[in-house]
Amino acid sequence: MPTVNLGPTPGTEPAVVVPGRVRMELARLVALAQAGSVRLPFDVTAVEAALATDATGTAADEARRAWYARLSSETPSPEDALAGLLAQQVGRVHAAAADEPGPDAEAARAAQQEALAVLGRPEALLEVELGLRLGPGAPEQVRAWVAVRGQAAVSLGTVSGADFELSWGAVAALPEMLAHLVRLPEAPYDEDAGPVADLPPRFTLPVELMAAVDASAQRHREELLPALVERFPLATTGADGEAYDAAATQGLLNAVHDRLTARLRVLVPGVQDDGARLSGAGVVVWMRVGEQWFALDPDLVAGIPVARATAVEPRDLARWVGPVIARVRGKEGDGDG
Repeated sequence: MPTVNLGPTPGTEPAVVVPGRVRMELARLVALAQAGSVRLPFDVTAVEAALATDATGTAADEARRAWYARLSSETPSPEDALAGLLAQQVGRVHAAAADEPGPDAEAARAAQQEALAVLGRPEALLEVELGLRLGPGAPEQVRAWVAVRGQAAVSLGTVSGADFELSWGAVAALPEMLAHLVRLPEAPYDEDAGPVADLPPRFTLPVELMAAVDASAQRHREELLPALVERFPLATTGADGEAYDAAATQGLLNAVHDRLTARLRVLVPGVQDDGARLSGAGVVVWMRVGEQWFALDPDLVAGIPVARATAVEPRDLARWVGPVIARVRGKEGDGDG
């Protein structure tokens, strides 16, 4: 299996990277990136436009507002709530810029800009999407970007899109950075759903069945699933590779569907020296059933496309991502990538 060495090249002295973590609002993040001429990995055009307004934030798209006013004087622009939040953030950025920063604030700002510089021109970049099903009131999605350059690793994550967490450290901290993103609260317990089924540490499920169980639940056509299960004999297997019959297959499907609490997708796009993306990409996919994470790999069983699930822990994510980074960067077989 190809590996990526997350430490320094043998025979070299690693640079000292002082770790840090800070939470900041979107407008401040974009202002820091602008000051360092850093391109962030998502669209910030609207934020840049807001930062370009005066300190009172009086500049606005009057033509857009007038268009809505013609429809109804009581119809607010759907962008107004976001625009209001952004205007508040921009006001705080302008107010902070007007104050004379002390040496500690200058040092913190410099460290944050150095971290963003890694994110803007990475040697390896991970785009993390985490879909959550943790019950009412809990967030439904987390987005994060994790970058490595030289001896530094940087993570930028958000739940709301309005507030971000920026963390950085030596490249040896990358496994912990990734694990931090997938350490989730305990799964909600639904008394009406009955006891949680014990899933085997390894199993396979036909990809088509996994898609069908979601579709049948959404359309309230659960009666279609048993007939579909019969079409994939021998393709569902347990920990020892034993084939499941139709009843065991449906039980496994229902357990996965009913207790699914998170889906993880880590995209590894190709990166050139100038930070531009390449067409090549690799993907790592995990799912969380109850409180147990499973890594999913594509495979074939009896000629049928399946997802091969393996029980994993948050700290294992770096080990699963490493080979994908090596493949995307064209360094399969290199031990010092």
